Amino acid sequence: MRIVNLIIVSVIVSCAQDPVPDPPAPEIFVQPTVVGELALPERSFALPADWVGSSHIYVAHHPDLGTLVGGPTGLFRLQADALVSVHDGEQIPEVDEGAVYGLSVTDEFVWVASASGLSVYDGLLKASPINDELPTGAVRAIVRVGDSVWIALEEGLWTFDGTQLGQLAQIPGVYQMIAGSNQTVSVTTVSGQSLLLKSSEAGVMQHDLSGQGLLRDVVPVASDRLFALEGGALKARVPHSQGEWIWRRTALASEDGAEPVSRAWTLSATSAGDGVWIATADALSSWVGDQIETLPMPLGLNSVLRIHPTSDGRVWLVGTERLVRLGGDGQPPPTYCDDIEPYYQANCEHCHNATPSSQAIDLSGHTAWSQRYDSIFALVQAGAMPKDADGRVDGGALYMLQRWQEGGMIECDTP
Repeated sequence: MRIVNLIIVSVIVSCAQDPVPDPPAPEIFVQPTVVGELALPERSFALPADWVGSSHIYVAHHPDLGTLVGGPTGLFRLQADALVSVHDGEQIPEVDEGAVYGLSVTDEFVWVASASGLSVYDGLLKASPINDELPTGAVRAIVRVGDSVWIALEEGLWTFDGTQLGQLAQIPGVYQMIAGSNQTVSVTTVSGQSLLLKSSEAGVMQHDLSGQGLLRDVVPVASDRLFALEGGALKARVPHSQGEWIWRRTALASEDGAEPVSRAWTLSATSAGDGVWIATADALSSWVGDQIETLPMPLGLNSVLRIHPTSDGRVWLVGTERLVRLGGDGQPPPTYCDDIEPYYQANCEHCHNATPSSQAIDLSGHTAWSQRYDSIFALVQAGAMPKDADGRVDGGALYMLQRWQEGGMIECDTP
């Protein structure tokens, strides 16, 4: 009996001396401090049958040329409720662009990256003015960085500042570029490499992110913060200690105990490059600084493949079967008195007037333009009007006419 007692005591003493492990530290999430709601009017547009399910659909807006949409079968204009090929009405297109891989807006025109190379649209799609200096082949991505355009070819990246063209970096296989803050661009290649490129007067600095996880849609929003997706998880790279960085999971709510995002679809930089648009299974959110604004995902949109903020303040969501536009026009529609009549007087009145000597149809007055709108639009679209157009399509006039028709063909602002 004495031996048994000693054994029991020894076991008790041994257990009491084992160290108790510390509980794991709670995971720290990146969260906004201010949360608000967005309310944006919504409108849907059906995708062409050949585009259904494609993520290679791009949207851009030019203030004088309107909204352009590029996809697997070429470049299209947004016209009323439908997408219309920019070649509609052309007898012999100057450029056969094939699949479009990106759009970038400058003051003069819209740059178009496509399977056939680089082209520009100013009412007519034509070869870019720098094609003779660029290597031949498909242009897989294009983005505007400051006053320059970055162009991704198979051999690497090139840049054009409006005057000079030069090779930026020898990074082959680039298929996606996202321009963020401080002239910083994230680059993704077909081999899965993720890079950050920062442009400065001294040149371009490169930082490889490939060893930091299976990242996609990397968005640089500030010098001390990146957003990216890893699977469906939303992550943010933030300062950690002694000049180091750490990727943390991210929540879209500000309260303690908020769950991190696990079903994110895609990311995009905001138009200003200082924030990120986030599409999840439940909502669309805009995160700028420490503030986030959210609106519910449009009904029936079961997936978002891309987000395209445009310069007119709208946001476009690329679904599997439709495009969804969020946001109003932001500008009053044109009127006959302020817009159509001055155009008529400058371009049409010398032939289409009410004088006995005129041999053309009289187009003077609001009634004539509203009744003959379809034929006028078709002639301008074909480059057959005005008479001195010589086949050149006036993209600005087309966009004005389209907005006038969509706005109700208003005669004057005031009686």
